[in-house]
Amino acid sequence: MTNGGDSIHSVELTAGERRLFARIWVINRDSISPRPYSFKDFTGSQGVFRNLIMGLKRKGFVYKAVEGRPAFYACRGSGIPPVRMTNDPMGVNSPTLFERFLLSLWDSVTGVHDIRLVTDSRGFYDRLRIVPNSRSGDKYLSSMDFGRGRCVKVAVHRTDTISVAVGCSANPFPRDNLTELFLILERVRDHLAFECLDSPVLLPPIGDWIVNQWHFNKDGGEFSGSGFNVTFHDFTGTFYRFYSKSLNGSNHPRLERLERVEKTLGELAREALEPAPPKDVSLDAG
Repeated sequence: MTNGGDSIHSVELTAGERRLFARIWVINRDSISPRPYSFKDFTGSQGVFRNLIMGLKRKGFVYKAVEGRPAFYACRGSGIPPVRMTNDPMGVNSPTLFERFLLSLWDSVTGVHDIRLVTDSRGFYDRLRIVPNSRSGDKYLSSMDFGRGRCVKVAVHRTDTISVAVGCSANPFPRDNLTELFLILERVRDHLAFECLDSPVLLPPIGDWIVNQWHFNKDGGEFSGSGFNVTFHDFTGTFYRFYSKSLNGSNHPRLERLERVEKTLGELAREALEPAPPKDVSLDAG
C-alpha cells in the first residue's frame, strides 16, 4: 500500500479497478449532488462489481460508507463520512429511521422545483393589454398549465422586467437534465412574444434568462407513518427543509434547500454536463 499522498497512478490497479475508482470518485465529488456509490450505479454484473470493489477496498482506495443492501462506498479523500450504526433491541446493528431516510435520499435523483427566473423586453409592459394590479402596478398573465403538476405564472413589471415562476413541487426537473424545463419555457416565450400583443415582440433566448432561485431537492423512498416537517439553517445561513411529501398518493421524505442561483439557465445547463474529471486523486483520508 502507498503513502497517503500518492496518487492513483502510482498504485498497481487493474484496468477495471481504475475505471471503477474513477467512476466512484466522480459521484462522490459531484459538484451538484455528491453521494456514496452503490451497485445500482454499476453497469456490469454483481459478481464483477464484488470483485472490483473488494480489490479497491483491500488496496485502501475505498471504504464502505453505509452498511446495507445495497451497500454504499466512498473513495478515501472524498470527504463522505461513514453513517453511524446503532444497536436495535435484538443487538443487531441497524440504522435508525432517520438514517434510513438519509440512505434513501443518497440513492435518489436530485431535482429542482419552485424555480424563479427573470428576463426583460423593452416596451413590453406598455404594450401588454392587461389591467395592472391596483397596488403593485404589475400585470399578471393567466397561469399556464403544462400537465404532470407543472405550471408557470408570469408577472410583468413597470420596468419591463418579466418575472417567471415555475411550479413543479410534485414533479421536479432533474438537476442533471434541464431539457424539459427548456421546452416548457420555450412555449412560455412563444406565448409572450406572439400571443399576448397585437404584434410580435423580441424576447431574449431562454438560455439567457436568469434563474434567481430554486428549491433543490432529493426525495427518498416511500414510508408509512405520520408526516413531519423540520426547517433549519446551516452555519452559512442556507435554509433547509426536511419534510414528508405526498407523491402519487404515498409519503416520501424530502430534503430541500433554498438556493440563490443568479445564473443564466444556459450556464446551469452547461454545469450539469461538465463533471470534474478525477485526475491525480489524493489518497489522503482528510
